[in-house]
Amino acid sequence: MTIESFGRLVVSIVLLSSVAINQATFSQELEVADEVLPNILLIMADDMGYTDLGSFGSEIRTPNLDALAFEGIRLTNFHAGPACSQTRAMFISGTYTHLALNTEGGGRAGGILRDTVLAFPKLLQEAGYHTYMVGKWHNGRTAEQSPAAHGFESSIALMGGADVYFRDGTASRATYLENGESVDLPIDSYATTFYTDRLLAYLRANEGDGQPFFAWYTPTSPHWPLQVPEDYLDLYAGEYDAGYEELLERRLARAEELDAIPDGYSLQNYPRTGRWSELSEEDRRLESRKMEIYAAMVEHLDDQVGRLIRYLRESGQYENTYIFFMSDNGGDASVRQVGEDVDNSLDNIGRASSYVGLGPWGDVITAPFRWHKGRYNEGGIRVPAFVYHQSLPNAGSSNDEFLTIMDLVPTLLELGGSTHPGGEYLGQQVLPARGDSFLGLLRGDVSDVDRAGHAAGWFQSALYANDWKLVRSSQRGSDDWELYNITEDPSETVDRADTDSAVLHDLAAEWNRIAEETGFR
Repeated sequence: MTIESFGRLVVSIVLLSSVAINQATFSQELEVADEVLPNILLIMADDMGYTDLGSFGSEIRTPNLDALAFEGIRLTNFHAGPACSQTRAMFISGTYTHLALNTEGGGRAGGILRDTVLAFPKLLQEAGYHTYMVGKWHNGRTAEQSPAAHGFESSIALMGGADVYFRDGTASRATYLENGESVDLPIDSYATTFYTDRLLAYLRANEGDGQPFFAWYTPTSPHWPLQVPEDYLDLYAGEYDAGYEELLERRLARAEELDAIPDGYSLQNYPRTGRWSELSEEDRRLESRKMEIYAAMVEHLDDQVGRLIRYLRESGQYENTYIFFMSDNGGDASVRQVGEDVDNSLDNIGRASSYVGLGPWGDVITAPFRWHKGRYNEGGIRVPAFVYHQSLPNAGSSNDEFLTIMDLVPTLLELGGSTHPGGEYLGQQVLPARGDSFLGLLRGDVSDVDRAGHAAGWFQSALYANDWKLVRSSQRGSDDWELYNITEDPSETVDRADTDSAVLHDLAAEWNRIAEETGFR
């Protein structure tokens, strides 16, 4: 072979190799471009206690949610806000409540999302998603403040914080908007069932068009008033006659078996708003009945989730759907026996004409965590949560990585092939998302979430930093700080403010720094 021939051969080999490499690269690019984005269903229960699901220790029958939890990953150190409106603002914006929510003039609606909030559903829409929302909004009352104005293609929303569950033909005092237009729920409907019907209608309307969906399913159940359909009224008759303490011990034993609660929990100094031994026999029957109705509401909610899962399976979408579940805050211990036109007699509790709250049972369903809804102690903001997808490794496991609801925005956007733009969007100043994606954690790619200092664990009345938690005193009217080693003492039983004053000083300074930096007063 001549040198000239050899040269031509080399050139040919190089050119063929280059073509092969370019074809392989192009093929890989096509695979990425053609990757099917997953559907996302986020289920947000309302005022559900930490141990209210069977997969977290409950005696309540929740087979549909339990199947998802046991086949997915339970998040046993997940934190929301202390109440409904705050949590929803953090969820939509990915940042602190005081930055996202204008509470001046919010009234019973809780607050209004600021103009600087970039609602993440808008970004999912741009990425090619259908976006749906049904249930409780609680971040405004007008069309301009509604889900329709914040990136939801189809929505029906209770704009305020609560309403009765049944429609009997009388005018509702609550505000409902569907796609920004005023509506009311149909006569003879039950709210949780109606929300499920509506979401199924939205999903079916665009089924098979090739676009993925993001759906936020956030019915008010099991938030007060405690009301259930007739055929659910007596499902738990007699289940709670032994009282608060018996249920607390029974649930904790089961939760411990399921690895749903952390090591080191304790009931020492555990606060309670009521004790069974102090009640009269009549009051015991009333209290037992409240818990029976509450349990029936949780079971009914699970049945509705079952309807959604059946639809996803039958339509061939289940295998490509990520399902997230969480409660919006801890269990509620308020009484809520209000109204002159209600009948809260023993035989009528749970029906449309009754109006009661859960009362002291709220402390039981948040155990072993301290206090309940409305507090920044663990019982108020540590909530049951899990994620399901058929591809996740470590199915059936529990993960105790510290996570917050602000982490959902970057996680969901990463799933949807999008990112938050930071401080500017379409030439307008917007609030950056402060959370961190935990998609890698779910997929087993990384051991933990990449935390950006203490800011990830900052709350309006609390700060998490490594093993420590700083929290405002549980004594009403006090601005003092309490300090807990949250790793050793997840039930917050031993205040270390005096014995570890140096740690207290450092964390208080850090809390103040972030508060000042973000304009919190």
